[in-house]
Amino acid sequence: RSMRKEPDAETFLTARGFHRVGQVTSMRGPLVPQGANAALFEMWLANAEELPPDSRIVKIDEAPADQITALFRDHIANVPLLAEMHGNFQPERHKESIVVMSGDRVIGFLLANVQGRLVHVPALVVVPEYRRKGLSTRMIHMVETQLAHVVDEAQYEFTESATFTAKIAADFGHEILRVAVRFERRVEVTK
Repeated sequence: RSMRKEPDAETFLTARGFHRVGQVTSMRGPLVPQGANAALFEMWLANAEELPPDSRIVKIDEAPADQITALFRDHIANVPLLAEMHGNFQPERHKESIVVMSGDRVIGFLLANVQGRLVHVPALVVVPEYRRKGLSTRMIHMVETQLAHVVDEAQYEFTESATFTAKIAADFGHEILRVAVRFERRVEVTK
């Protein structure tokens, strides 16, 4: 259930021995930042580090499928709730995705799928050694540039550990669609 619709659910569940194991927030907002948000994003982009000299941007069907699948499995599929939300990973369903390669290695990707005037972005992954260097910002900018003429809004999901995505959502005033939280409780089985 969405925590926004059931604000007392966490108190109720924790009082009965459940503990929180994961949270996914689904957001929606303009694809291209406007006004002060546009200036803020441009500042982030200007501060992003340069990509490695041997890097290149490719479409998802041009990237090594085994590397994309491994990164998805390691960084998305094992996250509580996201695994259920994404089900079977099928990169071919995300034709507007972009992949950043350094040599023969995938260092980041952004899954994107256009649905009418909306782009759904179910995953953005950057390998650990390229995080906090602006690669996520660069990929978001690439998707904006590629889709701005056909898309008005973006919808995306993120976990509580995705601090950069949470900052974008807060700074740009994107609307929270739902907050899904997973709780678990250990059950003792008696014989």
